[in-house]
Amino acid sequence: MMLDLRLPITVQTKVVEEGTNTGVMAKVVVGDNYSWAKTTAVNCDWWICDATVDLKCPLGKVKVYIYPENMDMYMPDSATILVKYGDAQGVYKGIQQLSVRPRMHDIDFMVYDKNDKSLLPKMGSQLINANVTGFVGHNSTYEGGVPDMLVNHVANSQFKSNSTKFDFIVYGEKNGVSYVPKYVTVNSDPQFYEGWDDEEVYLEPGLTISGFVKSSGAGVAGAHVYVEDKFVSAPIETTTAADGSYTLKGVPHKNGLIIHAAKPSSNMIGDWAKLSSSFSLASQTIKLSTATNYTHDFKVTECTTMDISSIEGFPMEVSYFVPDGNGGGKISGRVINLPDNDVVKNKLGTTMQFTSIDVKPGSSKGPSGKPKATAKTLPISTDEFSIPIKLFNNTRADLLGFFFSGVQIDHFS
Repeated sequence: MMLDLRLPITVQTKVVEEGTNTGVMAKVVVGDNYSWAKTTAVNCDWWICDATVDLKCPLGKVKVYIYPENMDMYMPDSATILVKYGDAQGVYKGIQQLSVRPRMHDIDFMVYDKNDKSLLPKMGSQLINANVTGFVGHNSTYEGGVPDMLVNHVANSQFKSNSTKFDFIVYGEKNGVSYVPKYVTVNSDPQFYEGWDDEEVYLEPGLTISGFVKSSGAGVAGAHVYVEDKFVSAPIETTTAADGSYTLKGVPHKNGLIIHAAKPSSNMIGDWAKLSSSFSLASQTIKLSTATNYTHDFKVTECTTMDISSIEGFPMEVSYFVPDGNGGGKISGRVINLPDNDVVKNKLGTTMQFTSIDVKPGSSKGPSGKPKATAKTLPISTDEFSIPIKLFNNTRADLLGFFFSGVQIDHFS
């Protein structure tokens, strides 16, 4: 028996994406007891890398383990390579390319009318609350709002991600009627190169409401008009134009549904209106009929006793204010942004609704020059039992309320 005691040699190979042969930055571990080597090319990024990988290997058949640097896009893999002496320098040039499989998801939505089960001529989707790369959308956006919807085209999303569960908002339109958007969760597992998912979604025809948001007779630009969260599974909202005009589409035909108009981070007290089959307060009622288009104007007013643009450092928009006669009172509305910190990044579910919070004028001044509104007691309990967030700009998580209470806020500075 003869033993080959020659020293390990250096071989060269390249890590590529399966199917496209696009170079991939990766670490390659040789066997179980050898050191790994890494690409060192200066013209490399996540998408294209034409560099070779230098490996020190023993002779014969060698198992290598491939760990892509971007694990969100690619799955780790292994391969067996044949190592033998090559040229005079001891470098063998003919090692096979090492391929890795992308974590590819391909999701189609087919959107139907819930009543007559017909396929809608226009459909779209928005991917939200996800950590993905390489997103390509057809009638679909990635946290980019309502997409443009081409006639007779499905809503398709293609992307790479190491997650297996994804949240979408699905939209539809037919004959100028916008349908009520729907929140949909899709399970997609691309362990075998690519996850293919065809989803059928049924939507109800919605209403379109348009008009103006005004203050002292003048249009208010940048006001937020939205359906109260508890009435819908997905946000239905819009922002007023420079002249204060708005068009709110996809509103459910639902008796008692409430629509708000408020100016974010301002000292304005908002207004509201209720959909009703009968009149109550004519100025705050939108009378339902068989029509699909309605008009309504909202009136917002300045708070005269204190500054309500934020509370305890959190920006907000106020929908209701019931004064107590001493400058304070009870406010209802929404916290509109979670400020960033070292843990919570890339805010996703930044809206937290609250009801009847007791506030009073504080000792410091707000942007309006009036005393800042401060909570009479802390912490403040919101109406939200959970809100989605990203931890460290990457991991999808939910911020939960304490037991059966809503998520609480205390102070941010």
